Amino acid sequence: MCCKKIITHPKPKDPSQHKKIFHSQCNVNNKVSALIIDDGSYDNIVSKLLVRQLKLQAETHPTPYKLGWIKEGSIVTVANICRVPLLIGKSYKEEVICEVVDMDALEDYGSMM
Repeated sequence: MCCKKIITHPKPKDPSQHKKIFHSQCNVNNKVSALIIDDGSYDNIVSKLLVRQLKLQAETHPTPYKLGWIKEGSIVTVANICRVPLLIGKSYKEEVICEVVDMDALEDYGSMM
């Protein structure tokens, strides 16, 4: 009688895909906006510029804090949050609570707003 062994192991992660930044577009209040997804981040962040341009309602953050990696050369205070209604494609619709910050990340995507 013969026995067959099955050996399995997890597929190694592709290091070139680890902590990648994904750029796309979404609709916020029927306006096309830049969407950046960073798989290494745990925060939902929206730019002050988008909040202002789309006249979204910001509210006081329940526990303001300082953030140092979002804007080159300075530390920003996260003092507000905003409920952002977004639509991706034709079927994914969500309201996301985001922290409102002044950021450099969207300077290259200003034409998309």
